[in-house]
Amino acid sequence: MSFGTRARWLLSALAALVLAGTLAFGAAVAVLRGKVTEAIGPSGETSAIRVGWSGVVLEGLRIPALPDWPSGAAAPDEAASGSPRLSLGEIALEDGVIEIFDASVAT
Repeated sequence: MSFGTRARWLLSALAALVLAGTLAFGAAVAVLRGKVTEAIGPSGETSAIRVGWSGVVLEGLRIPALPDWPSGAAAPDEAASGSPRLSLGEIALEDGVIEIFDASVAT
């Protein structure tokens, strides 16, 4: 095998690996976006979901309260409601606002 043939073969193999990696990353991003959309629920909304190597960024995230909240109605049972569980290791808020109503403060 000549040097030129070997070089073309290596370049072709490298291009195939890069293409496969790009397709795999794209598929993983699509699955992750679906999981995030599922986690915020049908009433949640976001203007953009950006996925990168270092994390997931949700822009314009809005999750409204339950209709009867905070009137003292207990939180719905997750098993009964079928809502997915979501565990977050870290939440960073940049240039945003979090509004939380705690009924215990009003009493």
